[in-house]
Amino acid sequence: MLVLPSYIETFPASLLEAMAEGLPIVASAVGGIEKIVEDTVEGFVIQAGAVQMLSKSIGRPVNDTDLWATMSQAASRKVNSKFS
Repeated sequence: MLVLPSYIETFPASLLEAMAEGLPIVASAVGGIEKIVEDTVEGFVIQAGAVQMLSKSIGRPVNDTDLWATMSQAASRKVNSKFS
């Protein structure tokens, strides 16, 4: 999993690199992040500074192997189809 709890971002290549490796994402809804990660599909997009939501979002796929696998596959597919 890649966790990117930022207040300011543009279009972070680190998200694309992590998704290419099949990692679910938890990131703040800033800059271009919402153009890369669809909330609840490839990971979770949360409000910047929402610490409790960040913690919950990290825990969900970590504690649910089926959710992890689904998000992992979706992340990899998206990078290969839209950002290759």
